[in-house]
Amino acid sequence: MSEQNDNEIIMPFGKYKGSLISDVPPSHLLWLNRQEWLRGPVKKYIFDNLSEIMARDAINNNKFDKKYYFKK
Repeated sequence: MSEQNDNEIIMPFGKYKGSLISDVPPSHLLWLNRQEWLRGPVKKYIFDNLSEIMARDAINNNKFDKKYYFKK
């Protein structure tokens, strides 16, 4: 079995089902990151790329507030 590139992961569920995970808006990935039920390759992708996702979201929204990104 060949190893899948992170950017080739297809979103398996939800609003962006069927989209490349790299095309899913960072705000949605950050929301998913706060969901306790999230598991599998999507969780791993977010974990491995969290700083990049946060930076893209901050740029898109012209903001950066840690409380917005992490579970309480």
